[in-house]
Amino acid sequence: MPDQDFDLEQFKSIINELPDTPQADPGLSVERIMAEERYTAITAPKGKKKQPREQERISAPQHTLPEPVPEPRRARKREPEPESELKRIRKREPEPTPAPVEKHEHKRDIKPPPRHRPHPEPEPYDFALPDDFAETFAAARAATERAWYKHKDPEQQSREQEESAARSGPSLLERIKQFVKKAPAPLDTMPEQAFERVEPYVLSLRVRVIASFALALPLIYIALAPALGLPLHESLLYTRQPYRYLMVTGLLQLLVMFCGVDIVAKGFTDFIHLRPGIETLVTVSGVVSLLHLLTLVIDINAFGGFIGFVPYTTVNGVIFAFTLWGNYYQHNGYKRTYQTAMYASDISVIACEENICDGVTYTKRPGALGGFVTRTETPDAARRVTALLAPVLLAAALLFALSASVGQGRPGFFFWSWSALSLACAPISAAFVFALPYSRVAKRLYIMGGAIAGWTAAREMRGGEFAAVTDNDLFSSDMIAINGRKVLSVATPDKANTYAASMLRSAGSGLYDAFTRDNPVTSLRAVTNLEHHESGGLSGEIQGERVLLGALPFMLRMGIRLPSELNVKKAVYLVISLELAAVYIINYIASTSTDNGLKMLARQRVVPLLAIRDFNITPLLLKEKYGADPDLLEYPPIEERIKISDNARNAFEKPSAFVSKAGLLPMAECISGALRLRKITSLNRLFYLACLLSGFLIMLFLTYSGSSDSAAAILPGNVMLYYLLWWLPVWFASSMAHRY
Repeated sequence: MPDQDFDLEQFKSIINELPDTPQADPGLSVERIMAEERYTAITAPKGKKKQPREQERISAPQHTLPEPVPEPRRARKREPEPESELKRIRKREPEPTPAPVEKHEHKRDIKPPPRHRPHPEPEPYDFALPDDFAETFAAARAATERAWYKHKDPEQQSREQEESAARSGPSLLERIKQFVKKAPAPLDTMPEQAFERVEPYVLSLRVRVIASFALALPLIYIALAPALGLPLHESLLYTRQPYRYLMVTGLLQLLVMFCGVDIVAKGFTDFIHLRPGIETLVTVSGVVSLLHLLTLVIDINAFGGFIGFVPYTTVNGVIFAFTLWGNYYQHNGYKRTYQTAMYASDISVIACEENICDGVTYTKRPGALGGFVTRTETPDAARRVTALLAPVLLAAALLFALSASVGQGRPGFFFWSWSALSLACAPISAAFVFALPYSRVAKRLYIMGGAIAGWTAAREMRGGEFAAVTDNDLFSSDMIAINGRKVLSVATPDKANTYAASMLRSAGSGLYDAFTRDNPVTSLRAVTNLEHHESGGLSGEIQGERVLLGALPFMLRMGIRLPSELNVKKAVYLVISLELAAVYIINYIASTSTDNGLKMLARQRVVPLLAIRDFNITPLLLKEKYGADPDLLEYPPIEERIKISDNARNAFEKPSAFVSKAGLLPMAECISGALRLRKITSLNRLFYLACLLSGFLIMLFLTYSGSSDSAAAILPGNVMLYYLLWWLPVWFASSMAHRY
């Protein structure tokens, strides 16, 4: 080739026309290749087979530039998290400014293409916790837990508590409560709810009474055996084995007190609230006897070795068993009373009303039992008297014990004197004064379909002179029969029946149910200007017609002429527009239950007040059917009878009793039961007070003397015989409470 100058542009064009040959790309490193492969695997569409990296690089022209790296996808924007209690507390308090520090830059030689936008590297700084950080964190945590429990599902929370209780099991206190099943204080509830409250308590009392007497019978035998000369093993004699005697009797008393733990709890509770009662006297007597026993265990020769100063653990164990038994009788009476109301469909309330016939009258009409439970469970006569005497007895027992021991220069005799005087304050008969007769009466009334409100009814119903008796009480609809009917040409049978039934319905006569049963009526008519006549009849207007309905004397007084063949004594005459329209012959059938009810009221000296609207029922009819003396029956004027028998009057605010069956006998049973309960309870109260006062005086005299003879006179066996003899009259009198 000839010499010529070198042309650079021509050389580039020649090179570009040459075919492509595979050459290595010196600008690519291993790290770059791996980064591109990762990016291709992420961005490549699914399902498309990826070409190997070596083949792709070989097939690519040598002069092409490397593929640009796409921008990384933006990170998803996150929602701000709710601030916690700790963050809110920190916002309220200014955070300390961290001290400035030196920034260090970290460089890398080779950086792969980032998949996401890189976050800026956090700058290191020194963080110093505040001084009150621990207290603030604890407060925040407590607030968070309170908020979590506050918004927690109540069902889930109760379920977790039940599961936790099931895992851990009931505690000893809960087991004792389940065993005792203490009845809560009476509330103003309905008898159905009160029955659900009392029934399990009665079942618990029954079991505990049996257990307590199983423990008390050995105590009775141990106490009475030396006094009655009965055989007793020498290991249980205080003269032979005093420590064993103390251990056995003390343990048995503690077990009996455990059976009556509800009595002990109520005794202490009433004492703390300054309302001592029977339970408080019994509990104090038991505790003091145990203290006396402990003094003997510490020093058996505290009384000079004399055997007469024996602790009264045997007597106190028996007193606890009898008190629990009386409590069972009382709550069993409550159960019977509430059970009667629970199974009753129609209830009629009985109460005492004044200013009726110039005296107190027992009246009965439909009503509700609001407040009946609270009135039933009010304290009885014995508890009222004991509530007045208990503070005096407790204080007198303590003061006289100090006077008989410390005052006489014998301080070692204190617990013996205190135990004897405390024992005299808790006779066995205290819990039976009202409970036993009430249980007997409630059981009889339950069978007859009636109930009384405990001592409240016995106190309120004591002064009644009259008992209001209505039509259905003397003759129910089943005891009335229509034996014949004569309809004259003045009216059709349907019209006569309709007019007669409308008059009876408007007057509220007890004859209406029997009349419509034997004489079907399609519809009733409105009665205007209705009047009741003293001579035994009704007058009114129906659809503009003058209607008269009554007995024979009423028709004769109104001037209605009757045919001689229709002159019937026991009949109902219907007159329309002064014309005789129909005659209905009525037959009244005597009832055995009504006869018994009239006789029962006569025995209680309660006069039946005839608040009747049936003009055929008169004292002469009652004399004929039941043999009742008309002079012993109160027959007020017709206006007074209508007022007394009106059921639309205001309901009784203080019901004393209720009946769930119709008739006179259930009402007479309730009246007689309340009067009998008051009489027997008053008699039992006299026995109880006589036993209480005489026993306290005897104990006071013998403890003041402090001699061996006086201590021998009040040994446990003698004291137990004294209490049992005073309890027997109460038992016999209460057993006759339901016989009237």
